[in-house]
Amino acid sequence: MTSRNGHSAKVALTLKVGDQDIALSHVGPGEVRVRELCGPLPPSDAQLLIQVDEHSELMNVYLPNGISIDSREVTYF
Repeated sequence: MTSRNGHSAKVALTLKVGDQDIALSHVGPGEVRVRELCGPLPPSDAQLLIQVDEHSELMNVYLPNGISIDSREVTYF
C-alpha cells in the first residue's frame, strides 16, 4: 500500500527459534502465521522480530504448542 506521500513501508516479520529464522506472513495478538510450512518444533521460547523501515522491535515469546509440521498458525504468549 502506498501512502499519499509516495512512501511504501518496508516490513519484515520473523520468528526466531533457536538458530532458525522463520519468515512470517501475519502477526496478530497471540498468533502468527508462517510463510511456509516448517517444523515440527516442540514448545519453546522464541523471539518475534517486527521490522518496519528502520525501526525494529524484538519481543520474547513462548510457543506453548511449538510449531506443527502441517499448520501455518502458531500460538504464542
